[in-house]
Amino acid sequence: MQNQLLLRGELMSSKEFLESLAKRITGYQHKPGRKAQTIAQASFNKWLEEGGDYDANHSVNIYSEGFLVSWLLDFSIIEKTALSKSYRDVHNILYKDYKIPKGFDEKDLLTILKEVTQNDYQSWWQENINGYADVDFNVLLAKAGLTMSYGNKKPYGDKNKLKQIAWTGIKTKPVTHGLSITHVEKDSRLGRGGLAVEDIIIAIDDLRMVDKELTGRIKNFKPQDSVRITFFRRDALATRTLVLGEQPKDKLKIIPLDVVTDEQKAFFKQWTGIDFPSNTVKTKA
Repeated sequence: MQNQLLLRGELMSSKEFLESLAKRITGYQHKPGRKAQTIAQASFNKWLEEGGDYDANHSVNIYSEGFLVSWLLDFSIIEKTALSKSYRDVHNILYKDYKIPKGFDEKDLLTILKEVTQNDYQSWWQENINGYADVDFNVLLAKAGLTMSYGNKKPYGDKNKLKQIAWTGIKTKPVTHGLSITHVEKDSRLGRGGLAVEDIIIAIDDLRMVDKELTGRIKNFKPQDSVRITFFRRDALATRTLVLGEQPKDKLKIIPLDVVTDEQKAFFKQWTGIDFPSNTVKTKA
């Protein structure tokens, strides 16, 4: 909602808006906690967060996930009202009828949603707020004439042609004798292979670790390569042979579809408040 206000106020360009959205999607894709904690639980536990690696793998950030479900809700409202209403109409009612010190709860919000859309949102709420939201971003973006892309390649249809690089799923910081692991993504191969936070990597394939960050060494390998990682765990020396994962070489971008319908352009305008960036795409009536 915040970026939409900046976009409508001409304080943010459409390019910046889509770049910010791409970063949020990338963050969501690398957040295993989304499968372990619902939005409702994240809201309740906000002030009980533990922080650190465990928190990253087993919980979600209420602000980033709140953005996601707000986006889902906005698109749902636009679709159900044939482009006549949006999430802004919900905000307007909240601003008008629930001014401080009056508060509102889940029941109030569901009543407002029914008033705005003439649809019952109980099932939607259960699925996306009390449950684990499962988002197909390309299906979602296509409603507004957009798609995801890595470099110049579309991820669907041309997925096997994407340039992939080796990926570890871990973050490190330099210490005296190597690299200390600060984060291990739960679903990564190295995470499943037994590496843990505070392990100190001292060698890869029996060569001493002298790089200041792990990516400097890993760039010499390809996806699916097996590597021998030697590390200290609480002063005990250990070695694991692990298979590297993969990730697209280029950053995620959100770009217009090759062919965009007038309906998709209208959807984009209702969502963002600006005209569709159509100078590079074909139009299908």
